[in-house]
Amino acid sequence: MTKTKKTSSFIKSGFQLFVIVILLGGIFFLLVNIYSSVQKYRTINKEINKLEKEADKFDQENKKLNKLVQYFSSDNFQEKEIKEKLNLVKNGEKVVFVQDDDRNLPEDIAEKKAEVKVEHASYYYWWQYFFGKR
Repeated sequence: MTKTKKTSSFIKSGFQLFVIVILLGGIFFLLVNIYSSVQKYRTINKEINKLEKEADKFDQENKKLNKLVQYFSSDNFQEKEIKEKLNLVKNGEKVVFVQDDDRNLPEDIAEKKAEVKVEHASYYYWWQYFFGKR
């Protein structure tokens, strides 16, 4: 009888050990799957945040472009472009031309303006600067 008790207790302890190993394996498997799911969740959330920021950036750019379209389609802009590029005027407007360059000046005045006369060498001017009249 002692052999059968030993054998049955060994079988029971072996069965319990088997059940414990199976349970630990199942728990390990679940933990690995949970960890993997959490990592995927974090990655997906990062990607979602990145895409939301990008969408906000595109929305802002879209608003800027809509403002430009409104400005370009406004009457003020169109009138300005017609006046500048096509040189057209409205009825009753007067055009005034102002020139800053020397193209239409008489030749003798333009030449005098461009002439530079040097009567002395540069050392003379330095001497006057340091030792000349003050």
